[in-house]
Amino acid sequence: MLPPAIGAFVGREHHLAELDRVLRRRPRTVSTVVISASPGIGKTSLAVHWAHRVRREFPDGQLYVDLRGHTAAQPLRTHEALARLLFGLGVAPNRVPFNTTDAAALYRTRLADRRMLVVLDNARDAEQVRPLLPPGEACFAVVTSRSDMRGLVARDGALPLGLDVLTPTESRDLLAAAIGEDRVAAEETAAADLAGLCAHLPLALRIAAASAETSIAKYVTLLAGGDRLAHLAIPGDEASAIRGAFAVSYQGLPEPARRLFRRLGLVPGQDFTVPAAAALDGIAPERAKELMAILLKGHLVESYLPGRYTFHDLLRDFAFGLCEPGEKDTAVERLFRWYTTHADAAACLLYPELVRLPSAARAPKLFDDAASATEWVTAEQHNIMAVATHAAENGPFEVAWRLADSSRSYLSTQGSTAEWLDLTTAGLRAAEVAGDTMGQAAACLGLGHIAIVTAERPKAVALYLRGLRLAGEAGWLEAQGAINNNLGTIYANMGRMEKAVGHHEQALVIIRRLGTLATEALTLGNLGGTYHRMGRLRHAAATLTEALAAMRRADSLGGQALQLNNLGIVQRELGELDASLDSLTESLSLYRRLGSVAGEAMVMCSLADLHRDAGRHGVALEYAQSALAVPELAGNTEHSAAAGNSLGAVHLAMGNPALALEACAAAVAAARTAGHPELIAESLVGKALALHGTGKSRRALAPASEAVRLARRTGFTILEAQALLALSRAEAVAGEADDARTHAAHAARLFQECGHKAGPHSLNAVRA
Repeated sequence: MLPPAIGAFVGREHHLAELDRVLRRRPRTVSTVVISASPGIGKTSLAVHWAHRVRREFPDGQLYVDLRGHTAAQPLRTHEALARLLFGLGVAPNRVPFNTTDAAALYRTRLADRRMLVVLDNARDAEQVRPLLPPGEACFAVVTSRSDMRGLVARDGALPLGLDVLTPTESRDLLAAAIGEDRVAAEETAAADLAGLCAHLPLALRIAAASAETSIAKYVTLLAGGDRLAHLAIPGDEASAIRGAFAVSYQGLPEPARRLFRRLGLVPGQDFTVPAAAALDGIAPERAKELMAILLKGHLVESYLPGRYTFHDLLRDFAFGLCEPGEKDTAVERLFRWYTTHADAAACLLYPELVRLPSAARAPKLFDDAASATEWVTAEQHNIMAVATHAAENGPFEVAWRLADSSRSYLSTQGSTAEWLDLTTAGLRAAEVAGDTMGQAAACLGLGHIAIVTAERPKAVALYLRGLRLAGEAGWLEAQGAINNNLGTIYANMGRMEKAVGHHEQALVIIRRLGTLATEALTLGNLGGTYHRMGRLRHAAATLTEALAAMRRADSLGGQALQLNNLGIVQRELGELDASLDSLTESLSLYRRLGSVAGEAMVMCSLADLHRDAGRHGVALEYAQSALAVPELAGNTEHSAAAGNSLGAVHLAMGNPALALEACAAAVAAARTAGHPELIAESLVGKALALHGTGKSRRALAPASEAVRLARRTGFTILEAQALLALSRAEAVAGEADDARTHAAHAARLFQECGHKAGPHSLNAVRA
């Protein structure tokens, strides 16, 4: 994760040697070094250069994050910094704990027993940094900051390392490395004068070197001819000095490049692309690329990733201050329109089945395929968040709720829950300020979804009811249909199946009246899932088949993948194993094509169940183990429980009850942590069957009985039958023959009524 090393790095030999000494001291008494200095001294350059030099000392990798402690933008929140570091450690954004304390604990856990270098750049204060420090002696941290970070030194034992300006010799060496030894030697006096005028500040020297294209002496004359020289030479005010150097470099640009540079200071996010810059400036992308090359040459922007550019924080402030009030609003409006148009186009392509805010004219096709749309949203999500937050606070307010609406589906599957909540809350706040009823309804739809994800069902119901009222006031039928659909799903999860069916059917009436195929497909899928939970397998199969056909007509790859998995589960339970294999195989292929790790893992559990029921135990075991071992889902307790259930069932089918008990016991713990009643019941059934298989039938009575209670509470008929069967087996061996016969007969009746033909082990449910 390290940024590229500075090519023309010179000097700092004492500081490099000190860093080396601290790193290699044994036993190591210091694991954190704080490099502090004024702006422009070269803190980041030193840290990154040394990190590249010693990276072989850290075979497990190097982490880097810019904490934005002293920028025009808001400092990076500790939780967001942890999310970025955890992403570098292989943790998917939507698997980062919502609570900062828990995220920090996961970060320390991932770093335990690893040898890694962590560079925390541009820190604001010790409080921002402290949760990001790695544990133990194996890792090493370098922190850069404009403050002296005394709290980190006093409390955490960090070693302070101060920087000063370069020596005259080092300044000359830097100029020679930047513009060539021959040129410096030919104009030795002018080079010395230039170093002095730049106050021997590395950043100012680099800007000067880039600006002195033909003659150092002429450039020195230019510097000496205006007030900027006084600013550049003022001791103790390095910020003004650097700003003066920026001004000289800026004035040396052609006017089109100057205009683009100052407008780039208006970008709310931390980076930008050529297309975004073109939209901001109102020019063609080809022209923007030419101008960006000029800015790159003058070191006024930097390319830190292919195709992505950013500012040094002081350059950003400088550019922002140059922009005239008259040009700000128009430029920002163009940029914000570019983001809303692209986010809308991506959502239309990736999630056509979901209800979103109507638009006067839907965005043109801006992406070739789903992969390119996903790539854009993933790369721009942090900027989308910044634009929406800026719009919610400063206007235009509509931008905030439209970006939140367009991003809802992506963030619900691949983003951070915290970021999703922040974005949607900003959208609601903006819609409330503007008094836009439809925007508020859209935000309630998103916030209700978040409440479902975070298992806050009462809150979700309240949000959906508010959204339903607002959608009614706005005459927004699409939202009314969607909210009824979501309420049906919530009621199904609460075990109120008939009410759930009623809401789904009410949603279908509205949606079919509107003729929105993708939304009809989604609702049919949810209704099919409810039928499955009720044990109406034939109804479920027919409805899911109808949903799949609608998803195909709507060209929704994600929708097809989900319904194929759900249909495959029902087909297996009906005993249609060949048809189930076809459905699940296609589902797996689609999820892999979409790059959905969570979807792929879900289908692997379904395939493990299928191959187990078909007697292909070796294949089943491979799928179950692969699902459980997906690294991106290691912290997802719901997935761990579902995969553990599948693995335990395979071990039971293979005659290995001890291994089954181990897997199911872990699944029970994960399910309880997730707070998912159905998964808890499923895991308890597996545990009871495994205990029975190991000859501990009396111990199986408690988990089986609890599973029966939970299954009845959730209204999951097949799960109730599974739990009754597990209970009857334990009772039969435990000497409770009458109860055993009663429960076995009840289970048999439920299986028969449902038309269930599969084995008694796998319980993975159809997913809404």
